[in-house]
Amino acid sequence: MNDVVLKPGKEKSLLRRHPWVYATAVAQAVGRPQAGDTVRVVDGRGNFLAWGAYSPDSQIRVRCWTFREDEPVDAGWMAARVADAVARRAALAGRTDAVRLVFGEADALPGFVADRYAGQLVVQFLAAGVERWRDALVDALVAATGCADVYERSDAAAREREGLAPRTGVLRGAEPPPRSRSSRTACATAWTWSTATRPASTWTSARAGAGWRNWPRWPAPAPRC
Repeated sequence: MNDVVLKPGKEKSLLRRHPWVYATAVAQAVGRPQAGDTVRVVDGRGNFLAWGAYSPDSQIRVRCWTFREDEPVDAGWMAARVADAVARRAALAGRTDAVRLVFGEADALPGFVADRYAGQLVVQFLAAGVERWRDALVDALVAATGCADVYERSDAAAREREGLAPRTGVLRGAEPPPRSRSSRTACATAWTWSTATRPASTWTSARAGAGWRNWPRWPAPAPRC
């Protein structure tokens, strides 16, 4: 068992369900965990606090998956978190075709971001834990959305701070069509090539309905909602 033991008093933030353990809070790592390994976070007396992903090169040494000891972290757990996240955004489907489906810690998947632009998925793996589970997460995302095309944009600076090299490219399906609109609704215009392959913030792009003025100009821009 790989354990991360916290210094006295450093368990308080986890007891409040904060999902990060900073390097300065760690007394020792027991069992020689490697980057991306699931570790058990315990206090100085050995009491369980959380399961999390270990990142030895990051100042955020552990990103917590769950605070339940009886909840195994495996491919099935990842799939359930993805399905829950996608289901929470289902009500947006009729209003826009540009949606942030998964938003890291907000969906109990720290470091994983997934956006949908009509039939195109764009993903980021920004931490060691989700990098370890990348295949399971993409499989779950495809299953939950029915989208066959997945493009990776893991080139943010946060990835370097995790000791991970930048990665971009097609993960599933086909390359996004060059400079083509995926679709258009009253609330969003999704330019698949721009958002998937150019170095722009996927969060800015996914705002769509509230921020269409930031998008490339069209002869007749979509009205704001």
